[in-house]
Amino acid sequence: MNCRGNRAAPPAWTILIAKHLKSRAPNTLVMDGSFARTDNMESCFPREVLESDCVDIVSYHYYGTGETRRLKKDCELARKYGKA
Repeated sequence: MNCRGNRAAPPAWTILIAKHLKSRAPNTLVMDGSFARTDNMESCFPREVLESDCVDIVSYHYYGTGETRRLKKDCELARKYGKA
């Protein structure tokens, strides 16, 4: 669902699944781990997902060297939208 790793899963799908999970288990934390391997933050984390109350955590798949820079950017973005 991530178009060769360059794009996140469709935000409507992520939010639909997150809402379903919350309807069954309202206290469960829901993570968007769409796995878009790109430095374009908007491609990794769609605004609709970041703004959704149903998604609590955003994640990226960190591998190899140079990921520290990426981790800092992701933490800043998560904080901006109230996510872990």
